[in-house]
Amino acid sequence: MYKSAVIAVLWLACGSPAASAQDTPAQEVIFSQPDKQLQANGRLKIPQKTVYLPVAQVKWMIHGKFTARGGAFRSASSSKEVTSDVDEARVRRIAQALYDDLAVQCAAAGWTVKTRSEMGADVPAYKPAAANEETGYPIDQVTSGKLKISYGVFAPDGMPTLMVSGMTSPAGMAGLQGFGAMAGMAAMTGITQESYRFARANPGVTMIVDYGFATAALGETDSRMLGTEASATLVMTGGFLAYTANSQTVVKIEDGIAVAQGIGTLQQISRTGTGTQVMRYLAGMSSVDKAGYMLAPDWDRVETEAIRAGKAFNAQIVAKLEH
Repeated sequence: MYKSAVIAVLWLACGSPAASAQDTPAQEVIFSQPDKQLQANGRLKIPQKTVYLPVAQVKWMIHGKFTARGGAFRSASSSKEVTSDVDEARVRRIAQALYDDLAVQCAAAGWTVKTRSEMGADVPAYKPAAANEETGYPIDQVTSGKLKISYGVFAPDGMPTLMVSGMTSPAGMAGLQGFGAMAGMAAMTGITQESYRFARANPGVTMIVDYGFATAALGETDSRMLGTEASATLVMTGGFLAYTANSQTVVKIEDGIAVAQGIGTLQQISRTGTGTQVMRYLAGMSSVDKAGYMLAPDWDRVETEAIRAGKAFNAQIVAKLEH
């Protein structure tokens, strides 16, 4: 067992203590305590029950490193590092499935839904994220204390991805108090301004959804000896931004939720393999030791569990729109 400092995507990092992932066996209710699991900031003033869905994206962990320090003068250290295989087609399929389901759930709740395709040319002019030259897709990199994390950003076909550095933060990360402290302030300001512009011209609610998934949980061991551990655990987090012409709300998953365990195989990385090269590129490593692992996900199971978890989150999104 370990004190899990879960790698996770959070929409807003609060000054709360580091928290463990909420243990949720695969077939149990994911949001058993939504009032505790979700944090909302702001309240919408809804002029009419129309919801516009211009962007929904999935942020998928591709690399993470956790380093613990201790001993006299904190001179001793222990770390674990995981690079995860990414099946881009699968992740985009997950993004599409969750986007389609969100539209269906909103409609079932009585909302008039405008998907991106139905909006035609009249969509918010958000600045798309730039693709990384090495990977071919955008990467959002976050460094905070003990954690260094990289996420690939994916959207359904024909939909842009948005890069807001600092909005993908480790669960429980302390020290950030709102948008003004985030590295992605400029990007967030641009998104907010364009969303308000669009909302003034289109009465209703304009919403951006971020589904976050990590395929490994990294943390410090419970033993008195300094140590770190990694497990092949699918962890979900994320959030959404919603705007009207004169209001805004931000809702995020408070701490990463462990959706399923044993979702792949962790293998130690060789010093000369392809995985080593990927890890070095993402982390700037000069060498690789026993701390480095490659995760080979069971993609059939990962896809099923990610969609199940995302649909549960969609139900919470619809509920939050009503309150």
